[in-house]
Amino acid sequence: MNEAINLVTQFLQALEEREIDSASALLAPEVEMIFPGGATFTRLDDLVAWAKPRYRWVRKAVTRMDTAETPDGTAVFCQGTLYGEWPDGTSFDNIRFADWFLLRDGLIARQHVWNDIAEIR
Repeated sequence: MNEAINLVTQFLQALEEREIDSASALLAPEVEMIFPGGATFTRLDDLVAWAKPRYRWVRKAVTRMDTAETPDGTAVFCQGTLYGEWPDGTSFDNIRFADWFLLRDGLIARQHVWNDIAEIR
């Protein structure tokens, strides 16, 4: 299970640093990433373009990660708070988030993201 947590941690760190190629290498070919409002992505470049008008940058302060084996693969549940800057340069912090990942064959096959950004903005 530590391998699953390490994979998700590596993915989140690469994404935060905008190391898109490194993050993409951790995604399964059939990946589906679902974000608040039902925005669905299969490529990180599309996700980054979608996020660009929403905030300048964002990072996750992870407080907990849990794993479980499922019939579809290994699930990783990650929760904590977000911090970063809005497009105007104003900072934000302490925004709740929860991410659910499904890993198959050592890659991320699915990600669901929930957060309170819309409530705070």
